Amino acid sequence: MAFIVEKKIGKNVYVYSVESVWSKDEKKPKKKYTYVGKKDKTTGTICEKKPPQKPKSAEDFGARYFALQMMKHLKIDKLLAKHFPNDFEQIVEIVAFQVAEAKPSYLMHHCFGDETKSKKFCSQNISLLFKNIGLAEDIVQAFQEDWLEMHKCQAGLFYDITSFSSYSKQSEIVEWGYNRDCENL
Repeated sequence: MAFIVEKKIGKNVYVYSVESVWSKDEKKPKKKYTYVGKKDKTTGTICEKKPPQKPKSAEDFGARYFALQMMKHLKIDKLLAKHFPNDFEQIVEIVAFQVAEAKPSYLMHHCFGDETKSKKFCSQNISLLFKNIGLAEDIVQAFQEDWLEMHKCQAGLFYDITSFSSYSKQSEIVEWGYNRDCENL
């Protein structure tokens, strides 16, 4: 049978429901306290406890910060801004998402609590961005040349083994092939 207990802590009075329960471990009865609420000083009524508030959105700061700092350190951010001025911010966000989550880009819109950002990074918009980058071979070539010049590489061989998964049947640059995510795309 439960009963009510009031505890004064500081200037406030808190109300608890106390129930006697049997402890199997200690083999004796124990009291189980359940918080009911705070007692109002003037009226004497119990103000029920408020349900915990859920955050509107939460983002992984550490991995995203790391990705942004690495891009800044390697000066990739400046090169991207120079060669892809209209898509620079989107590319940076996708890179940060890839570092933080290591998930396919089409899942990116789920990580935003902000509806505007969520729409900006829907699968369709990301596919369009990847298509535009793929079709801009001269800009990608200029980006790579500037990258080599910036780091004064004497000689090098670069392999781009990035795979972008797509459900699209209308894009000319999408081919059937190996998919690292083991999806049937």
